[in-house]
Amino acid sequence: MREVFSGILQLLKPGAFAYVVIGNNHTVAGGERVEIATANLLVDVAEMIGLEMAEQVSMEMLVSRDIFKKNAVASEVILPFFRPS
Repeated sequence: MREVFSGILQLLKPGAFAYVVIGNNHTVAGGERVEIATANLLVDVAEMIGLEMAEQVSMEMLVSRDIFKKNAVASEVILPFFRPS
């Protein structure tokens, strides 16, 4: 993801936005559910390479119909990153 954000930073004009839609995730470790704050982790990576973030936008996720339905999350977040001037 660091390489992806580096590429986004190079392509954006100063002040331009790029939007990333991401859902947090979870796994089971040692028989216990462990939440993974994917959105927060991506914000940290993007900010480390020089992108800045505007206000996050939460959105409800549509019901999944694929094989991952049992692991689906209830919502996703839109992360609006921009290249500073």
